[in-house]
Amino acid sequence: MNKLKRELSRALANNDFEQSKNGIVFPKSKLALGGVFTMAVNGQDEQSFNNTIVNQFRTSALEQLFGATAKIGTYYIAPYAGNVTPAASWTAANFTSSATEFTNYDEAARQEWDVGAVSAFGISNVASRATFTIGGAAQTTIWGAALLSSSAKSATSGVLVAAARASAARENLVDGDEITLSYTIVLNDAS
Repeated sequence: MNKLKRELSRALANNDFEQSKNGIVFPKSKLALGGVFTMAVNGQDEQSFNNTIVNQFRTSALEQLFGATAKIGTYYIAPYAGNVTPAASWTAANFTSSATEFTNYDEAARQEWDVGAVSAFGISNVASRATFTIGGAAQTTIWGAALLSSSAKSATSGVLVAAARASAARENLVDGDEITLSYTIVLNDAS
């Protein structure tokens, strides 16, 4: 464990990792961490899209796993309205402004990422998808989603784990439509 900790810390410090289309790869360690969001409107037309795991989470994960930082207990899913591709430099502090967080839903806060047990080196909320009931305000388009550690809509505190832009926007959403979002993250052997 200490060897892996040193190796991953050194890889991060030396920028010895690669951003792939669905996560990050540590070539020397032969590990890949990646995820995918899946979104549906009113239970139909399910669409999956790969994420960008951001630098803020890379640091946070190592601090939680191997450092003295306490584990974050709960993460939350947030949709976003901007037609933008996430950048590795995004953080919880700039997510709302960079992505134009989508807040036109009836629920009082971002929805909890309610995960099941680890299976096949992955963890997800597929069995308990986050549901957002569209409200009557002006925002009517969702372009993507993110996973964060703060529950409040438009919060700028906490940690941003990952964000993803869908291949096509969910447009013309109306009051009462239900958006469901799931997120699956997997740690695999990259060899």
